[in-house]
Amino acid sequence: MVLWPSWLWINTPLRAVLWLCNRFVTWTGLTIFWKRFRSSRAFWVWMTLINAGSFGLLALVFLWLHQHAQ
Repeated sequence: MVLWPSWLWINTPLRAVLWLCNRFVTWTGLTIFWKRFRSSRAFWVWMTLINAGSFGLLALVFLWLHQHAQ
């Protein structure tokens, strides 16, 4: 059973906007990255790392918001 930490929930308008902006910026950046480097052999590795880093930073922002809301 996997428990989802409550601080990762998108339960406020601020978090929803942060999540939407994060996804928009990441998808835009990955599209530009794809157009320039799609012929690279390690393209999918870099794309995965960029996406994971983006989600990691968003999780850190959510954790920071959770800690400062209390």
